[in-house]
Amino acid sequence: MADRKVQEMKNKTSGSSVLSSSMAALVIGGPLLGMSGFSFLASMTILIISSPLFLIFSPLILPVAFVLGCSMVAFAAAGLMGMAGFCAITCVFRSVRGQQIGRIPAQVVDTAQKAKEHGKELGAHLQQRVQIPIENKTRG
Repeated sequence: MADRKVQEMKNKTSGSSVLSSSMAALVIGGPLLGMSGFSFLASMTILIISSPLFLIFSPLILPVAFVLGCSMVAFAAAGLMGMAGFCAITCVFRSVRGQQIGRIPAQVVDTAQKAKEHGKELGAHLQQRVQIPIENKTRG
């Protein structure tokens, strides 16, 4: 059955349709092939010219690439921190307006109270540590 359809298509294909499709392919493909060849030639020329420059400047290229990579990471971190700040401000704004988002405000208050207590404990501990050497010096 499939062989019969292929035979029918071969019989229906005329020489003029093959010629016109070949000419269309040549008209479209020729310039594309030429441009790809020119692009390859230009790339190879630039590579040949720049290879000695890469060898000469290689001690500078690695640190510059490292600095650029670090700066990109820093900018990404700054963007993420800005986004986190924006989300925090939005959360606070919504809680002030009365649109509480689940338990987030209660968790923030609990965490702030725990931090306050921990700060008081740390302050008392540091105050004792400072007073002990002063008392030892006054006795001696």
